[in-house]
Amino acid sequence: MVGGAFAERGDDGHRRLLTRFATWHVSRRLRENQPVTSYRQNNARTMLRDAERFLAYLADRGRRIDECTQNDLDTWTASAENRQVASLRPFLKWCRRQRELPPLQLPRSVPTRAAPLGQHERVAYVRHIFTDDTIPVADQVLALLILLYAQPLIRIAGLTVDDVIRDENQVLLRLGGPPTPVPEPFAGVLTNYLDNRLNLNSAANARNRCLFPGRRAGQHLTTTSLRLRNLGLSNLDGRAAAIRHLLQQAPAPVIADMLGYSTTTATRIAFETGTTWQRYAADKNGR
Repeated sequence: MVGGAFAERGDDGHRRLLTRFATWHVSRRLRENQPVTSYRQNNARTMLRDAERFLAYLADRGRRIDECTQNDLDTWTASAENRQVASLRPFLKWCRRQRELPPLQLPRSVPTRAAPLGQHERVAYVRHIFTDDTIPVADQVLALLILLYAQPLIRIAGLTVDDVIRDENQVLLRLGGPPTPVPEPFAGVLTNYLDNRLNLNSAANARNRCLFPGRRAGQHLTTTSLRLRNLGLSNLDGRAAAIRHLLQQAPAPVIADMLGYSTTTATRIAFETGTTWQRYAADKNGR
C-alpha cells in the first residue's frame, strides 16, 4: 500500500517507518475486519497521508520521530484541522507502542457534528433540485436520498436497482424493513434515472445491478465519488437535517425501521432534538 506512495518521498528512516505502519497496522486491520469497503480504504489512505505530512513537518524542524518534543506536537495540533488530529492519533499511538515516539501527551480530537440546517433551508435545497434542469439526474437522486431519506453515503453506494420497486400505482424504495413509498416528483426522477444510469456503456458492465454503478464490472461507485459538490451542501449536514425532521413526524422506532437505522441511534437523535414522540410507547400502552 505504501511502496508506490512513498518510494520517492521523505528520508529513508521515515519511509521505512511508514511502510511498517502500513503493513503491520493499516493493512492488517483492513484484512482482519471484513468487508473492506471503499469507505474504509479511503480512511486508510487518509491516515497514511496525514502520517506522512506529520513526519514531513518534523523533518522541516530538523527532527526525527524519536526526537519529537511536546512543543512540536502541540504546535502541529494548534494549526491542524480536527479531522487531521483524529486521523493522526492511530499513527502516534502505534509509534509510542513501538518505542519510536517519546512518551508525550497525544492530541485529542473533538467529535465533529453536523452544522444545524434549518427545515426551510432543507426545503429550499429540495426545491432547487427539482427545478434546476442543469443538475444531472444522478446528482438529483443522490441528493434526494440524503435530503428526503437521511441515507448515509455508504448505504447509498450499496443500493441496487432491485431496491427500487415499481408497480402500476406507486414506486417503493427498500431501505429498511417494509419498503418506503416514494412520492412524486421524486418517483419520476428516480424511475427516469433507472433507465439512464451511468457507466453501463461497456459490455462487461452492461448488467451491473448497482443503483450507482462504478466503472469496474459489477462494482458500485465509491463513497468518495458520491458527493454533493455541485450543490454546495455537506452530505452530513443534509442527512442530519433530514433525520431530525423525520423524527418529528413519527416515533423513533418507526423511522428507524423505515430508513434502515438502528433504533438506538434514532432514539438518541430524537432525544437530542427534543422530539415530542419520546413517550410514544408509554402513552400508547396507557391508552
